Amino acid sequence: MKAVVCSILLSVPLLATGTGLPVSFEPNVGQVDARVQYLARGKAYTLFLTAGEAVLSPDGQKPLRMVLAGANPVLAPRGLIQLPGTANYFLGNDPARWRTGVPTYAKVAYDRVYPGIDLVYYGHSAGLEFDFIVAPGSDARRIALRFDGADALEIGTAGELVVRAGAGAVRWRKPLLYQIVEGRRRAINGSYEIRGAKLAGFRVGPYERTRPLVIDPVLMYSTYLGGSSAENSTGVSSDDRKSAMTVDAVGNAYVTGNTESAAFPVVGGVQAVNRGGADAFIVKLNAAGTAVVYSTYLGGSGTDRAYGIAVDASGSVYLTGRTQSADFPVTNALQTDLRGGEDAFVTKLAPSGTSLVYSTYLGGSAQDDGHAIAVDAGANALVTGGTESNDFPVLSAFQTTHRVGQVDAFLAKLNPQGGALVFSTYLGGTNFDHPEGVAVDSAGNAWVAGYTGSADFPTVGALQSALRGIADGFVTKFDPRGGVSFSTYLGGTGPDVIYGVAVDGAGNGYVAGTTTSTDFPTTRGAFQERHAGGLDGFVAKLGPAGSSLSYATYLGAATEAQEDMALAIAVDSSGSAFVTGTTTSSGFPVVDAFQRLFGGVRDAFVTGLAPDGSAVVYSSFFGGSGVDYGYGIAIDGAGNVFITGRTFSEDLPVPGAIQPDFGGQGDAFVAKIAARAPAGLLRAVPAASFRPGGALSAESIASAFGTDLAQSVEAAQLTPLPTTLGGTQSRVRDSTGTERLAPLFFVAPTQVNFLVPSGTAPGPATLTVLRGGQAVATAEMRIQAVAPGLFTANADGHGAPAAIAIRIAPDGTQSHQLVFQCGAAAGTCQPVPIDLGGPGDQVVLTLFGTGIRGRSSLQAVQASIIGPPLEVLYAGPQGEFVGLDQVNVRLPAQPIVRDVQELRLVIDGRLANPVLIHLK
Repeated sequence: MKAVVCSILLSVPLLATGTGLPVSFEPNVGQVDARVQYLARGKAYTLFLTAGEAVLSPDGQKPLRMVLAGANPVLAPRGLIQLPGTANYFLGNDPARWRTGVPTYAKVAYDRVYPGIDLVYYGHSAGLEFDFIVAPGSDARRIALRFDGADALEIGTAGELVVRAGAGAVRWRKPLLYQIVEGRRRAINGSYEIRGAKLAGFRVGPYERTRPLVIDPVLMYSTYLGGSSAENSTGVSSDDRKSAMTVDAVGNAYVTGNTESAAFPVVGGVQAVNRGGADAFIVKLNAAGTAVVYSTYLGGSGTDRAYGIAVDASGSVYLTGRTQSADFPVTNALQTDLRGGEDAFVTKLAPSGTSLVYSTYLGGSAQDDGHAIAVDAGANALVTGGTESNDFPVLSAFQTTHRVGQVDAFLAKLNPQGGALVFSTYLGGTNFDHPEGVAVDSAGNAWVAGYTGSADFPTVGALQSALRGIADGFVTKFDPRGGVSFSTYLGGTGPDVIYGVAVDGAGNGYVAGTTTSTDFPTTRGAFQERHAGGLDGFVAKLGPAGSSLSYATYLGAATEAQEDMALAIAVDSSGSAFVTGTTTSSGFPVVDAFQRLFGGVRDAFVTGLAPDGSAVVYSSFFGGSGVDYGYGIAIDGAGNVFITGRTFSEDLPVPGAIQPDFGGQGDAFVAKIAARAPAGLLRAVPAASFRPGGALSAESIASAFGTDLAQSVEAAQLTPLPTTLGGTQSRVRDSTGTERLAPLFFVAPTQVNFLVPSGTAPGPATLTVLRGGQAVATAEMRIQAVAPGLFTANADGHGAPAAIAIRIAPDGTQSHQLVFQCGAAAGTCQPVPIDLGGPGDQVVLTLFGTGIRGRSSLQAVQASIIGPPLEVLYAGPQGEFVGLDQVNVRLPAQPIVRDVQELRLVIDGRLANPVLIHLK
């Protein structure tokens, strides 16, 4: 069985310092204005720390200053706890301005900001935190926070501080106040207080004045965030699709992309060096996914985007992409100047990440983009991309000229020093020709794959010699000297797009993509021979000669006309092809899955095929309740699968993550899926929605799944619920460090159902299952004040709700009806029509769930179907069963749609799992 052992959210604009790992702090060594002493990048913001203020700069939006009013005027921040990772800046073409090996720190401290009061900034999985440490006998009321640039301050319904500026707001969670007593945290009552239009402080309850006091606010989120990147008709952003990753022989992961909106704005004269619309980045993560080895910015004063990445046996990293910067960093370059409005670039970093082996433009006088890169055993770089230039540099070319048309593909091979071409060639016909991937086999042959609309695309020894649709995939194999071994179309009569290519040790090639063709050339005995409708993924294996298919299969929900898109592919040592992509199909095939159930609107997935393509050996959704894409995939020598992509889900499954929280507006993610499930793996999910990685709340019902959790099957018989069943216990440690035993409903060797203990504080938490007092498994959880989930008739979080409808006649007579009907087999429950009655009748739908009772107000509960919002009559504890909540909504007498439709419940901005009801 495969299992996700770590998953990291990468707050997209912030990838220079930690790819979503806890916020780290860099000393300013010239990468920003001299007045800045430390800087940090968090979730969609940059923080500048100067001697007298903290400047919070949400990406591309109005900055906000936090000044300590009345504080010590002479302050000198210092870094605490140096981290293993370093940051590197190759920005601009002046090497004297490059900065490498910049240390990173876990904390920054300001001593004696007020008499007897220190200030410490640090990162946490929940975001940016700063602690005021009040020495015994000192006065906490002296602390005063002035927010220059704010329009208004207010205290929210959950006690958070809301700082409004312009069209947005920044929020700090209700402060935690505590003292350490006998080695444990003792909570102290406290809150924010507004002292003026731009001034806030803290109200502190009684505490022991002879002990230090800690006041701990947490930056929750910012609503300043800009819009997401535009998507094309397939729903895949062209820029995002080409973000990429790779792994080295020991399992270190390398991720590349672009910072998009991370340009540092001018803040009162403080200007960071990123002057362009976007810079490329590279992040190296250790094999465990627990730390950044290095992170690097690469770019100039224009827009710079990285789309392809490769790593050689020595650990040198190769990048390609596109640049509009006339001052892009170049060294030991084949081409030193920007020749068109946009050129491709090729950059090689030394294994340490702190120096450039070479960096060069590659292009002609029109637009040129690097899409993908691979490296052969001799450290030669093979780069493919698209060009509109008639004067693109060619050498020993298979095709020497740009064909009259749109974009041609190109393939260029650079020597290990980067200063010379081994060969370079156009590849294309008189229509569009888009390469999407390149792979190099052990003999040094380069496989280029993509899609073309050219009826005269060059074919050699072709499996398919003619264009069959408006766009077909293509696969072209080049020998080490640039000659073509074979070149073929691959597709049916509909549009077919190849997005990824890989090769195995025997020289076979594998491609993955998407198609609407009902006649795509699948092979007999393949996993899925027939098109299911809509947009299906496909995977095909070609022999070394390219003249035959070893197998070709569709990949998608066998009976649904949805969108199933295979966007990247890798092959393990056994010849199993693994693909990732995105699907809107709840019926997408799953086998031995980490996440068995479809999470939401669109999920990423990872799927492995048998070497002969006849069966799926592993397949899992990977997504939350929002929109999720898998864009890149790689496999290390141990068979572990790594995927990267983008998520718009707050509840993406993130077991083992250093940062489990969503950063907003589309976070990148990296996940490592183990070849075998590690011992002691535990997954805790909401018992109603079953969302992997879903948040929980105090007094909500949860389920934990693992192995050897209990010796036998036991169920609680009475209330109050026991904390021990059959020798098994569940212990929850919350964000304050407080540990509590959880009340238990049920235990079995593979499952424990428990109640999240009352009083569990919001934030990250750890669940430990114990047998006989010994820990056998642990899981990370995320606790929120509200984590709504609805129970469903199929007990899987999908479909018809486990609910009843109550029809009230004008004379007060009530009648009840179930809203679902089940067949004999499990999982067959379906919504049945709800009779809305005649004139004057009212129908109330009673939904049952959990994680709802912590709502801030009844007005914060919103229910909707097609049409106007539904009236919510009640939302809170059910009153009879422990942990069970209830929501009563009035159904419309005259619904807009009388059919099956989705009911959505949102509480305090948190979406419950949608359910289906049928209105008659």
